[in-house]
Amino acid sequence: MQSLGDASSKLQDAAESTFRRNPKAANFDKFLRSRSLTQQLGGSDQPKRQGWKSANTTHTVASGDTLSGLSKKYYGNPGFWDFIYLENYGSIGDNARSLKIGVELRIP
Repeated sequence: MQSLGDASSKLQDAAESTFRRNPKAANFDKFLRSRSLTQQLGGSDQPKRQGWKSANTTHTVASGDTLSGLSKKYYGNPGFWDFIYLENYGSIGDNARSLKIGVELRIP
């Protein structure tokens, strides 16, 4: 039998997947609520990507920066761009392709 934390982690994964496919504010709010519930129930809210290692730094957006470019710079793989996006959704907004120069992003 799986724990409530494990079940909540599966719901969080589904909410995160929905947000990545359709990055709108309502889907982001659902993802954040599921992440918070997972933490409260003792499940893991950490990313589950093979090969991903936390950079735990910040980056000030410069001309020409993209999320996939930042992902390649900090993680060695452009495919982890969504971790940066999820971490900075409040600063970036619904359009992941439009980074504002001078904004400081947290690179998880």
